[in-house]
Amino acid sequence: MPTSKQLLAHTLKGLFMSNSIHNIVTPSNEVENEVAELRDAVGDAVKRQYGAVKFYAVSLFKMLPEDWYTVEHTDLSDEAKPVLAEAVKFRDVLRKAGHSNPSVIWTRVRAEGRAHIEGAPEKDKGASNKRSFQLRLIEDLSLLFRAGKREESLSTQQAQAITHIASALTAMGVDLSSLVK
Repeated sequence: MPTSKQLLAHTLKGLFMSNSIHNIVTPSNEVENEVAELRDAVGDAVKRQYGAVKFYAVSLFKMLPEDWYTVEHTDLSDEAKPVLAEAVKFRDVLRKAGHSNPSVIWTRVRAEGRAHIEGAPEKDKGASNKRSFQLRLIEDLSLLFRAGKREESLSTQQAQAITHIASALTAMGVDLSSLVK
């Protein structure tokens, strides 16, 4: 059986001999322009999303208690009710838009609210765009929870682990029904 190095050499030899290496990737100016336009559109969408989340968070200070960003989903106080009602409305809008985990975006909204009042958290020197621990827990545990739910058969230990992961996500304000399709 030939090694991968031998296969590559054979392929390259064939391409050079047939002079077709030039036909592998030679996009036209039209294709290059289309790709560049779509690349720019993705960048613009990311900017708009970040701006929208930030402006939404700041606007919530006009209608919710000043510490709305600290309200957890388990809070049953009267002050928490309007915050939780807004969170439900927000997540419903994202679900209708096809977002797979609106609780993560609500966490970002709360983080923007916190940053607006308390200032942005300082980043470690040398760290680039480090996720908050809260966001990291939600994202990573959500991935594990979904993976466990997709498995057809789990050992007793694995089933117990998924139960604990579900409890942790619930404690962090994640709606488990939004994770299971």
